[in-house]
Amino acid sequence: MKSATQPLDHFEAQLTLLPTEHGGRIAPIRSGYMPNWWLPRDDGRELASAAIELVGLEELAPGATGIVRIHPFAPEIWQHIEEGCELEMTEGPRRTVGNATVTRVVTTATAVR
Repeated sequence: MKSATQPLDHFEAQLTLLPTEHGGRIAPIRSGYMPNWWLPRDDGRELASAAIELVGLEELAPGATGIVRIHPFAPEIWQHIEEGCELEMTEGPRRTVGNATVTRVVTTATAVR
């Protein structure tokens, strides 16, 4: 994993929520949902927080897959994340509710507002 040369704005990712019967959420998520994320590290993993923005969807139901934008609260913790990274989405440190694959890293220089 490498560091971004520009300040990080957000990530785009394909997110799959676990089905309720496999320990996932009961209710769907909407833009503004703020889960925790286990970030991969060379020496293990690190827990970080970020808000989700759904792309082209009103909500994402348990068991469904959709495209999201992940907006980190502390971007410096996420600087080593790059396309292809697998992220585990949790509610608290122990309850995994989804898995995401990063498809695009968007820096402040390339972000379109």
